[in-house]
Amino acid sequence: AYPPAANLTDYQRTIDFERTEESIVIQEAMTFRDGREWAGGNQVDFHFMTQHVPAPGMEPGTITLAHPATGTARAVLEYPAAMDVLVTKIELEDPRFMASWGETIHRITISTALETDEPSADIPFMVRRSE
Repeated sequence: AYPPAANLTDYQRTIDFERTEESIVIQEAMTFRDGREWAGGNQVDFHFMTQHVPAPGMEPGTITLAHPATGTARAVLEYPAAMDVLVTKIELEDPRFMASWGETIHRITISTALETDEPSADIPFMVRRSE
């Protein structure tokens, strides 16, 4: 499923919906062929798309997702605090997408470079209802 350039030998995603906790836990587990010493390690990027407006959360490793019209906090995205985050605002033009998503969506890219001696990674994410 992945080209040789991805350097992956195994990739598993596990998603658990915790109804009583009102949360979704996403576990990303990957194994690489080598540590890519020549590149300074394997780079991993995860993308989350949302119509809610992302802002830094109260704690390191959290992003608050607010309703686009009211600004009310709706959810919190939790990730390993040492990872880098980039938020990109995307203006939609396709009326079919706009009917479901509104005029704007946000792509949250959460990234890290693994150490060259790390042949695998197990990275957790959680989206939970805002308190």
